[in-house]
Amino acid sequence: DAEGFGGCTNYGECEAACPKEISIRVIGRLNRDFLVGVMYHPRNPRGGMKPQ
Repeated sequence: DAEGFGGCTNYGECEAACPKEISIRVIGRLNRDFLVGVMYHPRNPRGGMKPQ
């Protein structure tokens, strides 16, 4: 992006460049939580509406 700050990886370079000083442990936990959420709560591929 325009600031030169891309997505975080597991190498830790984002921790040093992060303006909010977010640690690599927190980033790893967020990534884990996201993957678990996607695996156990997949999106409905049809995108249908649920009855009320």
